[in-house]
Amino acid sequence: MIPGLSSWTVILSNNSGAWGTVYDQKDDALRVDVIPLAADFTEWMMFDFAELSDTGATLELRWVKLRVPVRIGVPTPEIVLGRARGAFAAGPDSTNRIMLRDAAAYAVSKKIHPDEALSWIDRSIAARPDFRSFCVKSDILADAGDREGAGRLLNEAIAAATEKDVTSYAASLVREYRPDRAIEILEKFVTVKGAPWGALKALGDAHAAAGDRDAALRVYGAAMEKAPGDDEKTDIGKAIAQLQWRPVVSRREGIRRVIPYFEKCARSANPARPS
Repeated sequence: MIPGLSSWTVILSNNSGAWGTVYDQKDDALRVDVIPLAADFTEWMMFDFAELSDTGATLELRWVKLRVPVRIGVPTPEIVLGRARGAFAAGPDSTNRIMLRDAAAYAVSKKIHPDEALSWIDRSIAARPDFRSFCVKSDILADAGDREGAGRLLNEAIAAATEKDVTSYAASLVREYRPDRAIEILEKFVTVKGAPWGALKALGDAHAAAGDRDAALRVYGAAMEKAPGDDEKTDIGKAIAQLQWRPVVSRREGIRRVIPYFEKCARSANPARPS
């Protein structure tokens, strides 16, 4: 890095083996001018990665009361789907129904390449249909504007699904920060299948992940009434207890709130001086 009065020049080198003050300009891969910013005091110079996402991060130099940020972007979705295209073009993975389904689901989650996603999910369904595949195709149709076709397909899939099919898929949607979609599917399932306790428990989990405490407690109560044994009732009771003693926020909001706190702790924590 070359400091200046109003901006710093950050140099990325092709020579990863260079050490100390050894520098040769011919090894430069990239030079970027960045604006330094004021920051909390940091006694020991440190480098950190902040503002992490699946498509980039900010590399920061921190020292004294200065922060020099360098934003790094990575086209992760295009890289992932590019590798999928290569795998599906030929070879054993070209007929792997689970990989085809997962690639289609990933494209749907990133809102990119809907035509390819539809082709992949149709190939997966042709190999062997399953509940998740129909749900992914329903998402693709909805995103394309065919909400009638999406709803009809989802209803047909739910009518033929088992409770395990639906609760497992709903749990994966919650992990992907899509609790609203999980709630939609579970509500349809409990309406069609007579509200089995496991689906109700999963629906309560989805409401909790979405930050809706009242809805979660209401559904957990219904699940408790239908739970077949003590183990199941204990599991539901633990979920209820968690909601009663802690404030509920969505998983995404919770992570958004806590990351700045840990970043601040990391910046203010200085390593012990050597004795």
